[in-house]
Amino acid sequence: MNLVRIRDLYKSYGDKVLFDHISLNINEGDKIGLLGINGTGKSTLLRIIVGQDNYEDGEVNVLNSMRVEYLSQNPSFDDESTVLDQIFKSDTREIKILKEYETTLSNIDRGEKNLLDKLTMLQNEMDLNNLWSYESEVKSILTKLKINDFDEKIGNLSGGQKKRVALAAAL
Repeated sequence: MNLVRIRDLYKSYGDKVLFDHISLNINEGDKIGLLGINGTGKSTLLRIIVGQDNYEDGEVNVLNSMRVEYLSQNPSFDDESTVLDQIFKSDTREIKILKEYETTLSNIDRGEKNLLDKLTMLQNEMDLNNLWSYESEVKSILTKLKINDFDEKIGNLSGGQKKRVALAAAL
């Protein structure tokens, strides 16, 4: 089964052509590596696959049920945010449901009673996606990556610790 299918991909930066109508498939069970000298498009290809970069021509298809993450070589963070805040800045479906649930719950606490149906729907989404233990799972991943102070400001972390926070966010 094709997890990723690329057909006739063309990408250039000005006069420099990175991909001249390349095609490839990544199938279930494949183990792949990208090798090449600096500037040949390895990171660009990955950013195209995850939808973070554009291309001029061709077709890129990723299996709908698959979530693809790209771990940047130099992740950018808000130095004033905490480790946990940074993890929850992600725009994954799960994080969106969690944020909407927390916002709805907070608005109900402030007296907005018309949100009870929405809260029930979100609780069902939380059940369907096993999100009730999500925060503890995030903390477990961070701990395994040797990030133990979840309230630490990102700006106080070393470069290696920031990479591990980015890895935790991807996981």
